[in-house]
Amino acid sequence: MTQETLKELPKIELHCHLDGSLSRPFIEKRLGRTVRPEELSVSENCTSLNEYLEKFEFPLTLLQKAEAITECVRMLIAGQDSQGIMYSEIRFAPQLHTRKGLSQQEIVEAACEGLDESRKYWKSYSCHNLILCCMRSDDNKDANMETVRLAALYAERGRGVVAADLAGAEGLYATDTFADVFRDAVQRGVPFTIHAGEAAGAESVECALNFQAVRIGHGV
Repeated sequence: MTQETLKELPKIELHCHLDGSLSRPFIEKRLGRTVRPEELSVSENCTSLNEYLEKFEFPLTLLQKAEAITECVRMLIAGQDSQGIMYSEIRFAPQLHTRKGLSQQEIVEAACEGLDESRKYWKSYSCHNLILCCMRSDDNKDANMETVRLAALYAERGRGVVAADLAGAEGLYATDTFADVFRDAVQRGVPFTIHAGEAAGAESVECALNFQAVRIGHGV
């Protein structure tokens, strides 16, 4: 099978992180310089999830303005369409994009605008959606609750938000400490996926299922 044939086959992508999908042209346009490989990629000696997650920090610095988030969503979907991806769910954590004063709602709105702008290019069978990530930390419960609230709000508005998520360092922040967040998601009728089973073992998967997660992220 040729590369061209593979590209034409319809595909789905259910686990795509916006801040892990910036194209080199997007990055270099924003930076005004050539990007170095080590700025985006771990070394061949990478041994932990935490080390890998550090590489998301640099792309996040480029996604702190509404227009950048809108453009990134639009460009990502254009790239997916060119690869024959007929359905995708693009996830991101609004609370990680607030460093320059944007509210979580302004950030979600910017991402939805990117989704709206991309619709004119979709093939007849294409559909792309957004997942809002809560983050593992020990001092961000209010921010996570706001993320769940926005997931419910934008799902109700039909803006392309279809679920919530929990992402971040599994081994440092146990899944069971986020029970209140996902209890709220259940009460609001927000479906959710949880990153589990990669750094914290099978018990984190069991915990996610007990929370009523409908999908497990990674689970290896």
